[in-house]
Amino acid sequence: YWVRRQVIERSPDWQLRLDLGAQPRLPKFLSVDEMGGMIREARDKQLEFPVNGARRVTGGFLALRNQAMIELMFATGIRVGEASSLTVSDISEEAGRLRILGKGNRERLAFVTDEHCRRALVKYIEKRRQIGTGHESLFINVFGRPITTQGVACVVNHVKGRFLQDKLRGAE
Repeated sequence: YWVRRQVIERSPDWQLRLDLGAQPRLPKFLSVDEMGGMIREARDKQLEFPVNGARRVTGGFLALRNQAMIELMFATGIRVGEASSLTVSDISEEAGRLRILGKGNRERLAFVTDEHCRRALVKYIEKRRQIGTGHESLFINVFGRPITTQGVACVVNHVKGRFLQDKLRGAE
C-alpha cells in the first residue's frame, strides 16, 4: 500500500518468506479408464486366488465373490472397511439397497443402480447362502470366515495388478 502511494521506496516485507506448511496431498485414485478396465477384468476373467493347502471354498465361488466385491465397491463408492463389514441382512432382496455402517458407526444407505453389479451381487448372494458358515458376513475368505479389511484390499490389489499387467502387455 505504502509503496503504491510512493510514501516508501521498497516494502520491508519483500524478503519475508512465508511458509504455509506442507501442501496437502490429494488421495490416490483411479482414472475412469482404469476403473472400467478393472471392472472388465473382474467380470470377464472370473479371477481366482491360488489357495495353498486346504481349500474349503471353491475357486468358482471366490471368482464370484471377487467380481461382486469389485463391482459393488465401484458402483456404490463404499470403502474397503465398509465392504468387509457388510452382512447378508444389510442387502435388500433385489440387491438394490445396502445398509452401510460407516466411520464412527454412522449408518447410511447406498443404492446399486448398475445392472451388472446387481446381477453379480444376486448371483453371489445365492451361492453365499448355500455355504453354511454360522455367521452373516457377506464376503467370506477361503476358510469360510468373514473377510478382513486386508482381505478386501488384497482382492482389489490383485484385480488391479492383473489389469495393469494386461494393459502393459497391450502396449508392447
